[in-house]
Amino acid sequence: MAVAPVIAGATIRLARGSTRRLQHNEEHPRLMKAAQRIKLFEDVYARDGGCCVYCGIPARRPGHGVKRGPDLATLDHVHPRSLGGPLTRDNLVLACSACNNERGTMAVETFRASKTSKPTA
Repeated sequence: MAVAPVIAGATIRLARGSTRRLQHNEEHPRLMKAAQRIKLFEDVYARDGGCCVYCGIPARRPGHGVKRGPDLATLDHVHPRSLGGPLTRDNLVLACSACNNERGTMAVETFRASKTSKPTA
């Protein structure tokens, strides 16, 4: 797979005016071509078996005509990008949109503990 050329140490602008430096072998999402983003999604989807790593439900693939819903497959950054996490396969997992939104920037261990400790009615 061709990788968009990125200079390690280049500074990128983030939301709310903050900046951070790209790490070695990290791709900036705006520099990735659509085919690269799709390949990255497909690789993570296949690696994680098409199921949310947090709750285990089968996640629906996004695409044309697919309605948004809590079971829609999304890529979740294990170490959030907003906290300096890289855009690499090792930092991405498949998550349903419900779990991805619920987790936010919470630590993975904390989030998994909260999912297992919820009382059932």
